[in-house]
Amino acid sequence: MYKTYSIENTFLGRFKKDEDLLQALIDFLEKNNIRSGIISGIGALQKAVLGYYNQKEFKYQSIEINKPVEVVSLSGNISLKEGHPFPHCHIVVSDENGDVKGGHLLKGCSIFAFEFSIVSLDGAALVRGFDEETKLPLWKFLD
Repeated sequence: MYKTYSIENTFLGRFKKDEDLLQALIDFLEKNNIRSGIISGIGALQKAVLGYYNQKEFKYQSIEINKPVEVVSLSGNISLKEGHPFPHCHIVVSDENGDVKGGHLLKGCSIFAFEFSIVSLDGAALVRGFDEETKLPLWKFLD
């Protein structure tokens, strides 16, 4: 199941120090009316909160990192969830020893510095809906 999209716009920018990374992404998407797209970014966080989806319990477990880390990679996509722009991102961070942790981007990541690329896509908005099998809000492709 897939659809084909064209690139509408590409945004390059950075978020301010001390902002929450996930909230900054949500605010940017809403302000620019981005309903479908691709996100990538790099930078540094003062602290991080990552999520691991427990497939047996069907819920996210929080992984808190309460020290400065580098954002080795952030990648994700943009769709609509309950009518609002929803950034679904995974993030990999490293500490002062180069040890890495990764997971879903959750609220609570305090930015030190962060540069992003967001590609908005032209076409019907990607929409998320509840998937009974995984208990996750996944893309719903309508024929």
